[in-house]
Amino acid sequence: MSTSSNAVAKPASAGEIQGRNQFYAARYQAACDVPLQTVQVAGSLADAPQLEAIFTDTLGYQFTLNANGDAYLQLAIKEWNEKMLLMTNSDVTIAMNGADITGTKITNQQCPDLKGEIYHINTHEWGSYVLHIHGQPNQSVSVRIVKEVVAVK
Repeated sequence: MSTSSNAVAKPASAGEIQGRNQFYAARYQAACDVPLQTVQVAGSLADAPQLEAIFTDTLGYQFTLNANGDAYLQLAIKEWNEKMLLMTNSDVTIAMNGADITGTKITNQQCPDLKGEIYHINTHEWGSYVLHIHGQPNQSVSVRIVKEVVAVK
């Protein structure tokens, strides 16, 4: 079942957390291993297009939320029907208009020391999508994104 980013998505149940950690173990581990680059992100939706990041296989950013506890990161998605795993701090929430969030706040058991939670995100078309991260004012946040499935070549 897909959950629109505009709806309030409930956190995953214990069974869902366990099941997804088993099924996606290699991809969840890949999210743990994404190196972080310290960046300045937009503090408003209007400024997000100025700092667009191109998502291909992985993306890893560390940044500080603004005084209102918000950050906006515009992602350029190059594939139709892109499915991504996004890992971020357990004490923040995310939204991405135009995309479906099909798994929410799933504790990543592959790297418990990072205290990260996974979101499963599906974009339907290629184009730009704005990721909105909300937490505490001036909070340090990390975002690691990997493809949900790696194509076999």
